Amino acid sequence: MLGHGIMDQDYNYALQTLKDNVSLFTPEVLDKINQVVVKYGHKLVGKKDGEDLKGSCDSFVVETDVHHPTDINVLLDAIRKTIILIMRLCGQLNIGGWRQWRNNLRKIKRYFRKAQQMKRSTSKNQEKQAKKSSLLLKHI
Repeated sequence: MLGHGIMDQDYNYALQTLKDNVSLFTPEVLDKINQVVVKYGHKLVGKKDGEDLKGSCDSFVVETDVHHPTDINVLLDAIRKTIILIMRLCGQLNIGGWRQWRNNLRKIKRYFRKAQQMKRSTSKNQEKQAKKSSLLLKHI
């Protein structure tokens, strides 16, 4: 909308400039963008004119209650994958500042191990259970 590509990161705009440009973003402009994206998608998958395109989508959402230690395993996987993907993208775009990604992963794994080693109390004493629970929450 501002006429810049992904590599043009050195531009700063006044708030009013942004407001003026956002007001130009109408439903008609959004429809045109959607048409371009759909045409490119058809080209990408090799769809010919008149040929049916079939797809499926699952939008079913269920609330779950993930328990320890599964919750921290999922969290570790998400953080690890995020760091790796950002590092790769920065490498492709020649953006600096991610040379210590391996060190960041090591730190994350170290915290993960600490959280893994913290076990919930199996004591029958309510006081000991509360103390262990608060200690666990402090480190997670």
